Amino acid sequence: MWHLLLHLIRPLLSAAKDELAERNEENFVHVVNPKKFIGHIGKMGYFKYADITRIPELENSLTWSLVENRGLTSIADKNSGTPYDYRIYEFNAQNLLEKGGVISVVKPLKKTFDKLMIPLLWTNESVTFNKDETEYRISLNGKEYPLYKGSRDSAKRAGLIKSKVVDMLNDQLKISGSDERIYLTSTINEGRIVFLTKKMYSYISEVIKNRHIKPMDVKAWSMWNQLI
Repeated sequence: MWHLLLHLIRPLLSAAKDELAERNEENFVHVVNPKKFIGHIGKMGYFKYADITRIPELENSLTWSLVENRGLTSIADKNSGTPYDYRIYEFNAQNLLEKGGVISVVKPLKKTFDKLMIPLLWTNESVTFNKDETEYRISLNGKEYPLYKGSRDSAKRAGLIKSKVVDMLNDQLKISGSDERIYLTSTINEGRIVFLTKKMYSYISEVIKNRHIKPMDVKAWSMWNQLI
């Protein structure tokens, strides 16, 4: 009888454990020291692309965001929209679904690629419709990348294209020999992309546990959004 009872309550205990873990993620701010956190990523070069006069402003904004449990944040130039730290960009997947959408997302990132002294030249973006199937392709720095081939009505289409765009950009960063990579935050239709070195990403991942706001690599982000 005890074995039967244990068999029945085990799923309930597992669900309660998962719920508690999720709550702990949401409350990560209680164990974060913003001053220590910002000082540490600063030593790793987080602000090295920023104008030195903007760093105090960026640090204050980041402090507020951490206290409010909103994760990493930046401040963008009002005219150009370029983030002062050259690291964090808005990335709405809905913009990717039409011809010209991929370029509209990639184009602003050229400011950061310029800082890294890496070319970012896009050509031959194509969206092909064949019955119920859609195919997206683009060439970046002379290399062609297939971004999506499948159903036009797939609920996963925007997310899959988004992940492939980040894979494409990371491939170019790798080809150039840069130690920077692009990571994703939040859900498919919202969120941002963040330029981080692997060392920064490792540290930030240890501190920020909330999956709704933490940066994730493409595989982890895709799994969390149930794309794979």
